[in-house]
Amino acid sequence: MPGDFLPSVRVPITAPTGWAERILTGGRGLLRIDGVDEIPEPERERVRTWLHDLLIAFPGNDWLITSRPSAVTNSWLTDLGFAELTLSPMSRDDVAAFITRWHD
Repeated sequence: MPGDFLPSVRVPITAPTGWAERILTGGRGLLRIDGVDEIPEPERERVRTWLHDLLIAFPGNDWLITSRPSAVTNSWLTDLGFAELTLSPMSRDDVAAFITRWHD
């Protein structure tokens, strides 16, 4: 469950009780799941099922799943409503603008 995300990766921050569930139930969340390519191939179907279950439990949120292009097929999450995008190379100025805009 979302409330278990921070403790499961040993983040030393404690969110208020029920906070993650309130955000996600309200459809106001942005979930970023990074490194699908680092998950061993035999376990990826389990991760795909986990993502599917989260989408059903918490509809209306924004999702960003990242992976190296060669690690998963183009259509790995298509039937779950995901579109594949490719991140273009960024210059130092692009990175600085991205960071500034993110924090603004």
